Amino acid sequence: MNSTKEPSAISSEVVNYLKDELLITWEAYLIPDYHRTVFLDCIFGLKAQQYAPIMVKEIEDLQAERSPIQNTIRAIIARESCISQIVELEKVLKDTDSRNLQLISLGVKQLDSSNRQSHSQLLDECINILHSLRMLSLHVVKCIIEWRKQLIYNYLLTNQ
Repeated sequence: MNSTKEPSAISSEVVNYLKDELLITWEAYLIPDYHRTVFLDCIFGLKAQQYAPIMVKEIEDLQAERSPIQNTIRAIIARESCISQIVELEKVLKDTDSRNLQLISLGVKQLDSSNRQSHSQLLDECINILHSLRMLSLHVVKCIIEWRKQLIYNYLLTNQ
């Protein structure tokens, strides 16, 4: 008698349940179609014993808000928000420069210290936001790498 047991086959009902649950979870968490397509392509060809745990992990990670695709989406949204702040700050800087030019054209030879200080604060804020953009861009890249690792791992399983 062989003491090593083969993993028991997963029933088609369980497989269908997992597929349905995964689709429902993707919908509930607004996961983009491109991820769904790539994810399914990566596990296509696996045996049920191989892809069932992958689908379970995907569902659990999504429900815990810690899946690589969710992290990537959050990172991209944060970066886009930072870019919006930069656009707004640019408008404020242009308005400030425009007002200062008007004052100079009206004969004001020197801007008062509060004007200079305000402009200096805006420039400091610009520097901070640009630094934040740099850090957020790096974070986006790291998240994309983690997301790709997840998909590559699934794909490599199919080619064994």
